[in-house]
Amino acid sequence: MLKQLADRLSHPGQGHPRGLRIGAIILVMLCAIGGGTLSLAPLVWTDSTTFVSSALATLNTGSLQLHAGRGAGYVALLAGLFAAGGTMTAAVLAQQVAWCASMGLMAFVVVRMLPLGYALFVMALAFYPGLQLFNNLILAESLYASTLVAALCLIVLATTSKRPRMACLLLAVAITLTAMAALLKAQGIPVFAAVGAISLWIAWRQRSSITAAVVVMSLAAASVVLAASLGTK
Repeated sequence: MLKQLADRLSHPGQGHPRGLRIGAIILVMLCAIGGGTLSLAPLVWTDSTTFVSSALATLNTGSLQLHAGRGAGYVALLAGLFAAGGTMTAAVLAQQVAWCASMGLMAFVVVRMLPLGYALFVMALAFYPGLQLFNNLILAESLYASTLVAALCLIVLATTSKRPRMACLLLAVAITLTAMAALLKAQGIPVFAAVGAISLWIAWRQRSSITAAVVVMSLAAASVVLAASLGTK
């Protein structure tokens, strides 16, 4: 089984027609969108009030305020939505759009790398009740999961890409997404470090100085932003 998986990763997209793969990806995306947008009603739970009060305080003071000392990225998102006249419903919509996009990207990677039957796994994940519930909660968990899923999918695509420029772009976006995940939840910091190490390894394997330079600059910029957010009170 491991050998078959390795063959698939080495020769992605073989074994099923291109049209069938595209159709399966579209089907999974439509299922994710349909299942992820059944309701836009925001749900308040545990730290939700802390995030909202931090966002309102940020608007009032003009500087980032973290009442719980964490979740800088989510507080900044809420503050931006509130400043634009949005409500918590807009936050739910943003979370659901991010979730649908991450499921669509996962569908693309799974159907491209593995037999079409594995697309059913993505569909089941998209409809999993616990994950659907998080999409409506005013918490960082939904966006955190979406950004990590998307980043890991991009890492897989960069690993199998035969075009250095495309791999370079995919790695830069993956690093940015994992940095965003780390801003949303502190648990994302080890993932950011792991993705950085993997990105450097991919750049070394490709023997591309341009890719290596882009990866290093992306890591440096993201690290500066993360360090600044950690110092926010």
